[in-house]
Amino acid sequence: MVGDARRDDTTTDHNEHVTSAHDCPSSPTSPPAGEGLRATLGGVDNSVALVTGANKGIGKEIARQLADAGLAVYVGSRDATRGERAVAEIGNGARLAVLDVTAAASAAAAARQVDALDILVNNAGISGDGKTPDQDDPAAFRHIYETNVFGVVTVTNAFLPVLRRSAHPRY
Repeated sequence: MVGDARRDDTTTDHNEHVTSAHDCPSSPTSPPAGEGLRATLGGVDNSVALVTGANKGIGKEIARQLADAGLAVYVGSRDATRGERAVAEIGNGARLAVLDVTAAASAAAAARQVDALDILVNNAGISGDGKTPDQDDPAAFRHIYETNVFGVVTVTNAFLPVLRRSAHPRY
């Protein structure tokens, strides 16, 4: 399990307080769980997806909906314990991919564990502590950019070889 990065108390996840769409009542015309997404994606049978930052919030909901639509889903999480908990809650054969988007070695190690990948969802992200630029330390901004900008590049580059083997890659 490579790259178990720790955050200080000044950083929070951007999707920390998101309510799951799974918890919202559906309308009488809503398709069954996963069917709307299946129609949107088209031809997802036997497809494999990886969602970064999928141990909570928006990422977890994306992973749940993809799993409900019949995809094999990797739950990307820096923390193995939180990731395993999310995998159990998502069900439908979801699997854990321990992955720190800010660490190239961690992304490479996770990519070596994935034999096939059709969809990459770069969801992982953080926000600052609400301070304005004149009140915050440049290091805090560097950490945010490292995660939200360079993390996307790091993960995408690590998984490009396996995505290129897919008949219909989406990233």
